[in-house]
Amino acid sequence: MKGFIGSLIALIWLPTALASTVKDTLVLDSGELLIGELLQIHQEHILFDSDVLGELEIDLEDVAQLTSEQRYQINLDEQGVIEGTISLEKPWLVIQSKHQITVATDALIALYPLEELESQPWEQKATLSASFSGGNSHSRDLNGKYQGIRLSALRRTSVDYLVNISASDEQRNTDNHRLTASHDIYRSQRWFFRPVQLELYHAPLQNIRLQTQLSPQLGYIALDNDIVRWELAAGPSWQQTRFKNTAEGQSDRESSLGAAMGSRFSWELSDSIELKHDFSMSLSNADTGGYQHHSLLGVAVELAEDFDLDVDFIWDYIEQPALDSNNQRPKSSDYRTVVGLGLSF
Repeated sequence: MKGFIGSLIALIWLPTALASTVKDTLVLDSGELLIGELLQIHQEHILFDSDVLGELEIDLEDVAQLTSEQRYQINLDEQGVIEGTISLEKPWLVIQSKHQITVATDALIALYPLEELESQPWEQKATLSASFSGGNSHSRDLNGKYQGIRLSALRRTSVDYLVNISASDEQRNTDNHRLTASHDIYRSQRWFFRPVQLELYHAPLQNIRLQTQLSPQLGYIALDNDIVRWELAAGPSWQQTRFKNTAEGQSDRESSLGAAMGSRFSWELSDSIELKHDFSMSLSNADTGGYQHHSLLGVAVELAEDFDLDVDFIWDYIEQPALDSNNQRPKSSDYRTVVGLGLSF
């Protein structure tokens, strides 16, 4: 009886134990073998968690073989999304779904484990700087930046928020907030569709109570390698500007159709230094501001694993600021340099 029970326990436990030890394997063109877990493939870059080396980012073109027992959501160029297991042997990718599918590896846009899709975490970074002074004069400065990205095999959702507030002797010198949110759908290795981009801008010192812009856009990845990534997007836009105060007889809000364009550029200067430039511009009628742009040029210096020193130069420009109730026109440009500590989480 004891022998029967022991055999029964072994039959139940052994497959589970073996399954828990199953690892993904990756072989580089050089012949090096990595054992661990395939975390994702996105835009020809593999994120692999090696048992020995930790998380590694590897170019897809440098991989000779890859096998995994996990089930994935797989986005293929011109075929859409498929669910199944994969094995790769350059130059072919074999997908075991309802039927076996064999495609060229360069048809793969993105791949994510199915079990993690619902709880796929956001990649987030928050940067904060503040200063306070007292004595003969009192001043307070607060600058903050938040960036969040959530990726799946087919989609990318991004949220960016900038806040800059400064006051001296109870007089507000700077007060602006900018929130940008977008949702992208990948259709090929280079092209993506952005059904909507929303931008909200609050800058009362520029006589803007709230500026709202909505824009569907088509995007293109112009450069993407180990060092440089550059993507562009453009499309029509609708913009409404609500003014803080207006001259007599002038409406407190204006709206118009126009065009919007954006650029995101990043350059890994070294293992610990990254240069970024985010630029967005819009064209609308003069009543809503005319030509406008927002430019952020930043350098991030890695201090520790999750901490960066961020230095940003920000330039906001409005061609035609609205007249206020005193018939005064605010200056077109706002500049600021911000130094802060950034935390990735």
